[in-house]
Amino acid sequence: MNIKRLLLAFTLFLTSICFAQKQIDVMFMHDVHSFLKDTAKAKTLIDAQKQKNPHTLVLDAGDFSMGTLTQTVFASHAVELRVLGMLGVDATTMGNHEFDFGVKSLANMFDSAIREAKEFGTPLPEFVLSNVDWSNENSYTQTLKKSLVENYKAKEYIVIQKGDVKVAIFGIFGKDALFCAPTCELTIKDQIQTAKEIVKKIKQTANPDIIVCLSHSGTHKNPKKSEDEILAKKVPEIDIIISGHTHSVLQQPIVVKNTHIVSCGSYATNLGFFKMTQKQDGRWNLENYELIPLKNQNIPLDQSIQNELAKVDLQVDAEYLSQFGLQSNQVLAHTQNALDLDTQVGYLMAQSMFNSVRELGVAADFVVVPSGCIRGTYNAGDITVSDVFESFSLGIGKDQMSGYPLVYCYLTGQEIANACEIDCSMSDMLDTVRLFIHGASYSFNPHRMILNKVTNVFKTPSSLNSSREELKATELYCVVTDIYTAQMLGGVLDLTHGLISIVPKNKDGSVLQNIDNNIIYNPDGTELKGWIAIAKGLSKMQTIGDYSNSQKLALISKPSFNPIKLFANPSRLATIINYSLLALVVIIAAVIILVKKRKLVTK
Repeated sequence: MNIKRLLLAFTLFLTSICFAQKQIDVMFMHDVHSFLKDTAKAKTLIDAQKQKNPHTLVLDAGDFSMGTLTQTVFASHAVELRVLGMLGVDATTMGNHEFDFGVKSLANMFDSAIREAKEFGTPLPEFVLSNVDWSNENSYTQTLKKSLVENYKAKEYIVIQKGDVKVAIFGIFGKDALFCAPTCELTIKDQIQTAKEIVKKIKQTANPDIIVCLSHSGTHKNPKKSEDEILAKKVPEIDIIISGHTHSVLQQPIVVKNTHIVSCGSYATNLGFFKMTQKQDGRWNLENYELIPLKNQNIPLDQSIQNELAKVDLQVDAEYLSQFGLQSNQVLAHTQNALDLDTQVGYLMAQSMFNSVRELGVAADFVVVPSGCIRGTYNAGDITVSDVFESFSLGIGKDQMSGYPLVYCYLTGQEIANACEIDCSMSDMLDTVRLFIHGASYSFNPHRMILNKVTNVFKTPSSLNSSREELKATELYCVVTDIYTAQMLGGVLDLTHGLISIVPKNKDGSVLQNIDNNIIYNPDGTELKGWIAIAKGLSKMQTIGDYSNSQKLALISKPSFNPIKLFANPSRLATIINYSLLALVVIIAAVIILVKKRKLVTK
């Protein structure tokens, strides 16, 4: 018996020698969106970690740009990508907001990154992007392929050595990310099928210890919409998914069998860290998972990043803001109270835009600001040019300058009611479709059927002495919004599965074929950017009033279980369901009558 125990112990000892347990440390970010100020702290933390373990893997999962004034020199100086290189990021991938700049600016960014990295002797991260079909030879694809693939040397996947661990990394661009990139003209292949093919190729050619996916797809509270959870289930060979796009803050990883999904939030708020230890079956355990807050004032600032950002501030003022006669720290207005992001700031933005376009002679009836375009709010105190830009920073215009321009179009009263219905019925489920409308209010019955809740839509009175005017279903009204939102209006039909339609029109009621023709311009011929319109409006106000009651005034809840109020003026969806229920009742009644007749006959 003792001999058997000794043999067993000796066998276990030999097994432990044969299997040398491998470990790897990983630090990660995603959705930085040009918020580079706190990357100086991230650099300090990354350098400290590399003092402990020089083989630490550092990763980013896309959307590194589009969010602050830094983006205005995106094409000419590629600051965001170069800062990732200075941080020591080993690899990054494409986010949907990188496409916002247009293909020429995006291509120029990669070329600028290469040029300035060589000039200043700074490293650049590897770029991985797996599910693009580069064989689609249109001018868009050719332009980006030349800069990204041929010049920057982006790859489907890379294999790098971190100590004794061989790491394979590939990048995936998700379905919702593509939906959120209307200017992207690349052919994006199915992410699941591509991941399966890439993982198979990696295992056959590289035999890595660990497989990492940089995914700009994201997670969602609804598992059916959680693209990275679906990816983990369908491609179980992936060990780690760094999950970007949805700005998720995962305090604990999502674990799908042996795949670990991690997210640290957006805007360089946190730096993610974890340790992986290999198991005897070759898969990995995740340990010591931590999201390190970069707002911590006790973290020292790295001087090299600080120096770089100081240069960027000068470049932004000289190359971008000077064209508008502005400076980044210039004070525009003052607010005594912080404005809530979900219920207040959108109404202030819409009002500011309304006043600015009216001053230019645009006879706008309504201004619409969707929550999906709002990137931040205003804290109590002074509101600066930088604050306003960061709050509405998305996009690029036809002029190739940062910022979506405002456009105008005409919608019928019914279509405006349809927009209000989307806001009322779907914004709680999909917060990016929440609408802040200046010039209109609507009443709704929360007990009515989805896509049939709005009961009345009114034009807000221009003065206290005016009465509310209900919109006329067939009358055309002038609506102003940013060009991105206007381009997405056609997607309402898909969003509602064909039940609701909104079609931008010209003043004569004909379909608006090219929204670029309706860009709003300043007297000097420059595009009226959305953020500039907000800045102009705020500077005229100077002191911001109380917006705490704005949503209650705009969205008037009138709950009722009265059958007449529940079923009056049904929408298309309600009509379909009501007729379906009526048909079902008729069928059931017919069956009952038929059964009774048969019983009478048999008697």
